[in-house]
Amino acid sequence: VAEVIAVLGADAAEVGEALGQMREQRLRAVYNPEWRTGLASSLKAGIAALPPGSERVVVFLGDMPRVPPGLAAALLGALEHGGPAALVEVAGKPGHPVGFGRAAYPLIAGLTGDVGARKRLAALPGTRIIRSDDEGCLFDVDRRPDLLAG
Repeated sequence: VAEVIAVLGADAAEVGEALGQMREQRLRAVYNPEWRTGLASSLKAGIAALPPGSERVVVFLGDMPRVPPGLAAALLGALEHGGPAALVEVAGKPGHPVGFGRAAYPLIAGLTGDVGARKRLAALPGTRIIRSDDEGCLFDVDRRPDLLAG
């Protein structure tokens, strides 16, 4: 992995400060001024910030803190030969993170609102499914009680 890009929106100053210690480790923060419009704008900001020539990307959601280590490598490996996307499933349920190749970057440009790219990526011929039995791929934190309960 050449670089990690954190897309910041709401509470960008506080989140950026929290990430400050990690900036020495290939982390670059970019601000999404359209964050209020939903997830699609953050995906667009992240893709726009990729280095020229970037061939593959794995998108993690900040509210899913228990994604298992090594899953990004599996997704990147699944995309190594030019596949458009690699998606995670846990017991038939869609999980995270999501990986996609350069051929899928333009698809992101057409997204709007509070939706991700999963359904469009799943429809692309050649999309790979990575099956996991780790519930961390599904664990979503929307409020403090969610984190404490899980």
